[in-house]
Amino acid sequence: MAAGVDTLQPVNSTVASCLVNNGQTFVGRYYRPSASSYYNLRLQSTEAQTISNAGLFIVSIYQFGSTSASYFTSSQAHTDGSTAVSQAVAAGQPSGSAIYFTVDYQASGSDLTNYIIPYLNIVKSYLDNYGYQLGIYGGYTTTTTVGAAIPGIYRWQTVAWSNGQADPNRRLYQYVIDTPICGLTFDKNESNGNAGGWRR
Repeated sequence: MAAGVDTLQPVNSTVASCLVNNGQTFVGRYYRPSASSYYNLRLQSTEAQTISNAGLFIVSIYQFGSTSASYFTSSQAHTDGSTAVSQAVAAGQPSGSAIYFTVDYQASGSDLTNYIIPYLNIVKSYLDNYGYQLGIYGGYTTTTTVGAAIPGIYRWQTVAWSNGQADPNRRLYQYVIDTPICGLTFDKNESNGNAGGWRR
């Protein structure tokens, strides 16, 4: 398995080099809507080039208010799909790579069936137009249920909300949350080597 990290914070050249020296192979970074308080920390083209120049891959994540079923509306799906592809293109993300959309809570089966899966199917239509792969981030029930409903979706399982269960079809596994590395706060991940990462 390949080692990697994800973080809310922009990665500069010093941090990128430090990560390489610490055995990391990829960095997960976020796209954000303008309404997000983290909008100014979103992944942009200059940072993407810096990470790529260090020899690291980028794993793209889209995150906003995905902490309850009420977030996952049709209207929000159209907004998020459009925003994600717009920011991905601006960052220089190539077609064929993935964008992971987050479910940041213990979603129930009814939440997944009635809200989250319909939301993701709308998002997928935007990503398909640009040749991006759709990914889902969440706990065990989320990744396995969504994976069964949307064939081919890339799965990123987190230790949170997983109760020790392992999705056998996950491409990424986030196994440590919020730990200091190279002067920033990161989550630790492992990849099967086919997680939709990219470089500029």
